[in-house]
Amino acid sequence: MAAYNIKRRRPGFEQLNDFRIRIAAAGGTSFRGATLTGAVFEGADLRGAAFRSLSGAVLRGCKNLPLAWVEEDRWRDPLLQALLVTGQGESVKLAGRNLSGANLDAAILRGADLSHCDLTGASFRGADLTNAILSEVQALGTDFTGATLTGACLRDWHIDPDTRLDDVQCSYFYLRDTEDAQGFRDRRPHDGVFNPGDFHDLFQRVRDTIELIIGNKGDRSSWMRAFQRVTEEYPEVTPDAVLSFQRAGDKCIITIAAPPGIDKEGVAQTFDRSYHTALAEPVMRALPPEANAMVPVRPPGPVASGVKAKVFVSYSHDDEKLKHRLIQHLESLKHERLVDVWHEGEIRLGSEREATILENLREADVILLLVSASFIASPFCYHRDLETAIERHAARTARVIPIIVRECEWRGLPFGRLQAARDGKAITSPANHRAWTETVREIRRAIVDLRQCEVAS
Repeated sequence: MAAYNIKRRRPGFEQLNDFRIRIAAAGGTSFRGATLTGAVFEGADLRGAAFRSLSGAVLRGCKNLPLAWVEEDRWRDPLLQALLVTGQGESVKLAGRNLSGANLDAAILRGADLSHCDLTGASFRGADLTNAILSEVQALGTDFTGATLTGACLRDWHIDPDTRLDDVQCSYFYLRDTEDAQGFRDRRPHDGVFNPGDFHDLFQRVRDTIELIIGNKGDRSSWMRAFQRVTEEYPEVTPDAVLSFQRAGDKCIITIAAPPGIDKEGVAQTFDRSYHTALAEPVMRALPPEANAMVPVRPPGPVASGVKAKVFVSYSHDDEKLKHRLIQHLESLKHERLVDVWHEGEIRLGSEREATILENLREADVILLLVSASFIASPFCYHRDLETAIERHAARTARVIPIIVRECEWRGLPFGRLQAARDGKAITSPANHRAWTETVREIRRAIVDLRQCEVAS
C-alpha cells in the first residue's frame, strides 16, 4: 500500500521529510518516487525494496540493504552501504567518493580518509571525525552540527553559507594531510587550542570572504590587472572590498569581502585565470615567433639518442581514472625504451611530497598537462605545475603538451597557444581507446623529434 500511495503521489507521500518509517519489514516495497530525507529505516528488512536514491535516508540498523535494488550506482558501493548501516567507519578509505546526501549522523569516522569527496548536502550531525582527512572536499550545505573535528585535516575544503558548523567540537585542525620532513602539518591554532565557539567564528568569517591566491613571484601589475577583470565581470566587487594582502609561505593571499549572494567560486576562478594570463604574457612575448605558433618549429629540450625521455604527468585527482588510462597506453613507449613516466602516484612513503613533485617537474623533458575544469580549478595544478611548465617552455628546457581529457574552456589560458594533443579534441572517457592511442602516437612523435633535435645540434 505504501508503494501504491507513493507512486500515485497521494497527499502526504510526495515527500517523506522528517517522517519516521519504523517498520519491521519493507521487503518488496518501492520507494522510487519518494524523497527520503529524514525517513528512518531502523530495523527494517529492505530485502527486495526498490529505491531511486538513498539520499537523506537514515539507514542505521536496517537489514539486508545489499539485497535492495538501488537505481543510482554510487549507493550500491558495499563499503558505503556498510557505513550507512553500521555507522562504524574508523580509518575507512573513501577518498574521491560521491557521498552527497548521505546521512552519517553520529557515525564513527575517526581517522577516515574522505579527501576529494563530494559531501554536498550530507549530514554528519554528532559524527566523530577526529583526525579525519577532509582535504579538498565539497562540503556545500553539509551539516556538521555537533560533530567532532579535532585533529582533522581541512586543507582546501569548500564550504558555503549553508554549511552548518554549529556546536562543532574542535580543539585544533591541520592544513596539511601529512607531516613534512620537519614534522610540520600547519596546525591551527599554531599553539594551544580553540576556545568554545572559536572554530565556528573562524569559518563564519571565511564564508563571508573570498581568498585570491597568487605565487610570491607574481608582480603587482599582474594581480592588479586580474582584479580589474574581476570588477568588470562582478561589478558588486569594488576596490574597497580588499581587506588584506598577506604572505603565507610560498604564496600571497588577497582577502576580499564577499558581497551577499555572489558566486565566490566564479570570482576566484576569474581572478585565477586572468592572473595567470597576465603573468604568462611577458613570458610568451619573450619566446621566439615559432614557439608562439600552435606548432613549435624547433621543440625545446633535445634528448640524446638512446636516452629515455623523462615524462611528467600533471593532473587533478578528479581525473585519476583518466590518468591511469594514459599511463597504461604509455607502456608501449616504455617497452620501446623511449620514456620514463613519473606522476604524483609514484611518491614513495616517507618522501617530502612537494619537494619530490617539484624535483621531477624540473627534471622532465616532456610535461603532459591533463586538462579539465578540475585541472584549471586546482591551485596545485595551476599554481605549482603550470607556472613551472610555462617557465621551462620559455627557457626551451622542456616540451609542454596539453591533453584535453574533459571538455572545458582552455584556449584563453597561458598554455592555450601551445599545440594540444589531437588538436585539442577532448578524450572525455577512460574507455575511449582510439583517442588514447592517437594521443600516445603524437607523444611518440614528439619524443622522436626531441632526439632528432639532439642529432641536428
